[in-house]
Amino acid sequence: MNNQNKNSLFDKFLEFSDVTSVFKVLSRTEYIILWKIIQEADNNEEGGGKVYLEKIKKNFNAPMNKVSEIVREMSEEGWLLWKLDSENKKTYVEVTSSGREKCEQQRKGMKRIRDRIEEEVSEDEKRIFLSVLDKYGKVIREEADQAEEYFNLVLGKNKDNMNIISILKPKNTVTYVYDTDSLEEVLSVIRKSGFATIPVIDKSGKYVGTISEGDMLWHIDSNGFDALKTTKAVDIVNKTRNPSVKDMVNSKTLIDGLKSQNFLCMVDDRNCFIGIITRKDALKYLEEYVQRGRNR
Repeated sequence: MNNQNKNSLFDKFLEFSDVTSVFKVLSRTEYIILWKIIQEADNNEEGGGKVYLEKIKKNFNAPMNKVSEIVREMSEEGWLLWKLDSENKKTYVEVTSSGREKCEQQRKGMKRIRDRIEEEVSEDEKRIFLSVLDKYGKVIREEADQAEEYFNLVLGKNKDNMNIISILKPKNTVTYVYDTDSLEEVLSVIRKSGFATIPVIDKSGKYVGTISEGDMLWHIDSNGFDALKTTKAVDIVNKTRNPSVKDMVNSKTLIDGLKSQNFLCMVDDRNCFIGIITRKDALKYLEEYVQRGRNR
């Protein structure tokens, strides 16, 4: 096995195994970060070995607050010196002799492991090992990408329109009332349905809003029980609580609408009520949407 494959085998092994813990010098994370900072410092000899925090942030693709935390911990251990450049007012680090010594101790131990792997593992075993790790790495990357895409959807960061007609609970399967119904009639419907909030439509089928048990209780508390017969649903309907959507919607609109409500009401181009989208069905749809995109 040539040196490139030899390094590849060991690097793959290091990627998935915390072999650094064998020596109790540095943790795997500390070793990787410190070694990369040392390499960056050595490549900047003309600049006095300075490694700016912005460069570390870029190399590790990490937020600045995380970079600052890492640097602070390493400076407390005496492995780095954290300084401010008086000319450009930017912060940078320098690797101390203690930091280099720690990293070198770790590297010597790592070399012993590398040499033993080279001597004790057959060529066939190495090929199988690399093949398995390549596949494992691919699966991890794909799952990470899928998780990131799903959370972007759930957090409403994806603004692409999606057709959600497939998760519609159609009007003929949904409990609703008319805006001309009395509160007494509405209360009877709500009791039979078991739902706390239901849609309200007008006689032409257009969506008006929703009405809840709470809406009626507050109204009765203020106006007495006679209000059950004298008040119509239209008089106390809530027109903003459950916003309407159409069949094409982006994840931001979908998630924002379901953050505080269990369902959204879907309407057609004439604003006629055609059914509801539940929070449970919406989240399931987003998961499947990500999966479909992955398989395309």
